[in-house]
Amino acid sequence: MDLTQLADLGEFVGGIAVIGSLVFVGLQIRANTKIQRAASGTNIQQSWVDLNLRLADSPATVAFARATLPTASLSDFTEEELVRLSLASRAVVQNFEAEFYQYQAGLLNAETWDQHRSWCHSFLQQPAIREWWEMELRQPIYAASFIQELGVAEGSVPVGPAAFTDALQAAREHREP
Repeated sequence: MDLTQLADLGEFVGGIAVIGSLVFVGLQIRANTKIQRAASGTNIQQSWVDLNLRLADSPATVAFARATLPTASLSDFTEEELVRLSLASRAVVQNFEAEFYQYQAGLLNAETWDQHRSWCHSFLQQPAIREWWEMELRQPIYAASFIQELGVAEGSVPVGPAAFTDALQAAREHREP
């Protein structure tokens, strides 16, 4: 073998090595993306666990629950309750906004986002919460794309204590002979 043939062979082997490296990097990127998506989903669920636990121990919980009743109005609340309700509601909506960014980045699957978006949309449709949301929208807190995304949610489901009570009643009726 002369020097030219050795150079050609080296180029061929180098080309194969480059292709092999690119395949390996592609597989690593795909695996890393899966890991990031799983971590994102876990982090989102943990943020909801943390928020729910904080609300469970918060004086805002009763006002928050009352605000989701179909007959509630912000005029039913004391000033202190309104402040607590506002902060608790903002925490919930900001949690959803964080999910929205994860979804936009491709780190949250569409099924999870669709379910959570629907719940958020339903939450914002409760009469007292809707009053709060209309006031909240006057402040530059949320991204326009997030607000728009919430406006197009479909398949809303009832939320709040009334929905929980209805579900319990339906379960009881189903069990009764």
